[in-house]
Amino acid sequence: MIRLFAAVLLACLTALPARADTLVVNVNGITLDDKGQPQRFAALRFGPDGKVKELYQAKDKRPKTEYQIDGYQERYFVIDSFQQLFEATAPDFTPIYRAVRELPEIEAGIVLPDERRVPVTA
Repeated sequence: MIRLFAAVLLACLTALPARADTLVVNVNGITLDDKGQPQRFAALRFGPDGKVKELYQAKDKRPKTEYQIDGYQERYFVIDSFQQLFEATAPDFTPIYRAVRELPEIEAGIVLPDERRVPVTA
């Protein structure tokens, strides 16, 4: 189940090219700082290039972005790198990644017929 969630999230974040920053909120993340000490974060912002641009603590004010993803999950996992995540999920999800890449690009703000808008509160 954890691998499935990680792979689906990864596919959403990497399969299609982004044109704007993406904010992932409701995260209980841990990373290592420059000294190798654990650092917790509650949100993170990806740039259009797919790289993490900034981490946010729970108390930090977060920027408005064109895309926002709720990162809530009941179980958590730790990876050392995205490469480790790619290697762990590639056998099961490579066909899914290929299929997603072939889907048409959808502009931000478009609501598909089987979707609904959910108000975002600060």
